[in-house]
Amino acid sequence: MNNDVTEIRWHGRGGQGVKTASFLLAEAMINCDVEAQGFPEYGPEKSGAPVAAYNRISKKRILTHTGIKNPDVVVILDPSMISKDNDFKNPLNSIWNTGVAEKTIIIANLPRDFPENNCSTEKIYTIDATSIARKLIGKPIPNTTLIGVLIKVLKLDLKTLEKSFRSRLEKKLPPKIVDGNIKCIEEGYNSA
Repeated sequence: MNNDVTEIRWHGRGGQGVKTASFLLAEAMINCDVEAQGFPEYGPEKSGAPVAAYNRISKKRILTHTGIKNPDVVVILDPSMISKDNDFKNPLNSIWNTGVAEKTIIIANLPRDFPENNCSTEKIYTIDATSIARKLIGKPIPNTTLIGVLIKVLKLDLKTLEKSFRSRLEKKLPPKIVDGNIKCIEEGYNSA
């Protein structure tokens, strides 16, 4: 990975928490005195439409404010965005695999095998984040589980970031849902 800036690209569908995940991560990193950006990219806001969001994390000042073309990490929230034919180059995968290189890490919400044929990277983590979210928060929103996997993969400090996540979530959600989301993060972290 780039030593100066870590670039993360999130892919999912409207309503799965893509934008929220990028904002949560950026705010948590800023609270840890690290430079960070989190921003979405989408067309007409519509539930179920493809959505992308981005993060940049750096110990130095971040001067770039554009979408990420060659990410260090790709996080995929929706299994329907990944082809079932085990071919990485299937056109369905072009939504998220553009710019994926040998060193790119892929984290996917996927209860089945990842399409590894023709895939340039070997750093692939899969987890059934939707099932974990259903079990712990009662909703099929996989974003916080995947944040947990990302924290582990990037070797970030879970306990420090968890405080920031809790603080942010408490502003919007009831205590039971906040606790469930924190458990999702922990489960993702421990499963990576």
